[in-house]
Amino acid sequence: MMTQPTIPTEKIVMTLKGLIDACQRLGFSFRDAADGLFSPSLKVLFSDYSVHWMRFVGDLQIELNRYDSDAVDESIQNSASPNGGSGTNEHTANETDPGVASGPHQTIFDLDKALKTGNEIAILSACLYGEYVVLDMYTTALSQDFPPPLFHLLNKQYAEIRSLSAKLAVLRDPQIPSPAGRRDHVI
Repeated sequence: MMTQPTIPTEKIVMTLKGLIDACQRLGFSFRDAADGLFSPSLKVLFSDYSVHWMRFVGDLQIELNRYDSDAVDESIQNSASPNGGSGTNEHTANETDPGVASGPHQTIFDLDKALKTGNEIAILSACLYGEYVVLDMYTTALSQDFPPPLFHLLNKQYAEIRSLSAKLAVLRDPQIPSPAGRRDHVI
């Protein structure tokens, strides 16, 4: 017999909304970065990362819909790009909502500055910073007593984000050996 989680549904909903917002912002950030990069291989990589982040959003949204019936209506309204593909990420959210991450907001600001300079290392750094912020959010979420299906999803996404971040770190800092002790930097 399984024990019921002790965490209130409101906490689950707030956490999921925060993760959805953060992942969506990073998805749009990677998309914008892909549009602003010069290297064809980085353009492809960042486009792929954007798809990963938006898949995370979709999976989290499904979980949110299980806990919050109002979320179904909100997801339909928010399913389009917040800026219509204009190249700058101006996604708006309630800045005082504790479920909304401030780190991805900073990432967008840093990414916008980096895109203006065209500096690929600065672009990589801004996106990597965003991933680290979201990893911290996942670490906090995983410390909660969430129901097993949600916990397993978050744990799976956390592992994927760590893998994505490690690859991005190698691209940003090619002189630092990868965890396996070899250089994986190929552009």
